[in-house]
Amino acid sequence: MKDQFLIIKNYINEISLDDPQEYFEYDYFPFIQNVLNDLTSKEQDNFAEKVFTWPEYEQYIIAAFLSSTDFKLKGKHDSGYVFCECFSKIDEVEYLTDLAQDLEIQLIMCKNKNELSVPSIINNLYVVINSIKDVSRVDHYLKIINKISAPSFRQ
Repeated sequence: MKDQFLIIKNYINEISLDDPQEYFEYDYFPFIQNVLNDLTSKEQDNFAEKVFTWPEYEQYIIAAFLSSTDFKLKGKHDSGYVFCECFSKIDEVEYLTDLAQDLEIQLIMCKNKNELSVPSIINNLYVVINSIKDVSRVDHYLKIINKISAPSFRQ
């Protein structure tokens, strides 16, 4: 099992962000999906826990994989949760700006809302807001912050 985690981690480290986006979706992500498909629910949960300890580049690739492929993890850590937790742990503005575009849908899909690192997600949304100039995106991200700050969000 740990070998499969290492296979994915090593594979991710060979991916270049300079490649066109279609390489991610059609060339790189199917490999990750095939490895994850062979894992049991418990192994996928262990994988998610391991991903949360990985460097941010690797977390970014996993989050991008989850949002681009609509892959559904089988365990207690659903795909929306894993995406959002990766988003909460990343510091690189470029990665956050890219992932923020899919954050709202991933928050909706998240089944474990009460376990999310909401303060870190909010902080990272403010990082994104401070780095972009598109007023409509800023307003959109502020609405997300208001939604996830509300007590009703975690129910």
